[in-house]
Amino acid sequence: MVLIDNEKLDSFYIPLYGPSEKELREIIEAEGSFSIDKMAVHESPDQNDIVAPKTGAHALRAVMEPIIAQHFGPSVDAMDEFSRVAEKLVEMSPLDAYPSKSSAFVAASLTRRT
Repeated sequence: MVLIDNEKLDSFYIPLYGPSEKELREIIEAEGSFSIDKMAVHESPDQNDIVAPKTGAHALRAVMEPIIAQHFGPSVDAMDEFSRVAEKLVEMSPLDAYPSKSSAFVAASLTRRT
């Protein structure tokens, strides 16, 4: 059973990059559509202690499902397969492979300029 078209799979690419607080501020200000109300950096806890593979897979699906559905079309079977594979990848991922790298996320509250 084919869940997705191979041609669409070959054309699916999402470059991921996590900007620093400074970079994000510069991007928002340069784009000009929003003003920054508040910005905060939160350090991520040790992922090995808090993320079970199923939880990690669900989080990935929550973020990625709209993007995947827009490109491939809505398919419960395809998203279930995505979750199954994502869970295996999270389980196999050596999250502590880069102990010198700290991780954090930046939260920003924005107001659309009129």
